[in-house]
Amino acid sequence: PFNSTLELMRDEILAEYQYEFPDAETRENFRYREWYVPRYSHYSDFYDSMSEIDKHNLQFLERIIGTLDVKQPS
Repeated sequence: PFNSTLELMRDEILAEYQYEFPDAETRENFRYREWYVPRYSHYSDFYDSMSEIDKHNLQFLERIIGTLDVKQPS
């Protein structure tokens, strides 16, 4: 419930940047959205093009749910 809401928030952000989700269930959740065209299989492929707000939000969600490896590049 709570975690699934947070995970959906995270997935929405990643989907906006055309992230190709590794699991079929998550890919299916976005399949019918016209704007979702998966292109990237790694966060590092689009991290630099993300807005500062999206980077901050992903890092915040990572601290809460702990399933996302979103670290700022060195």
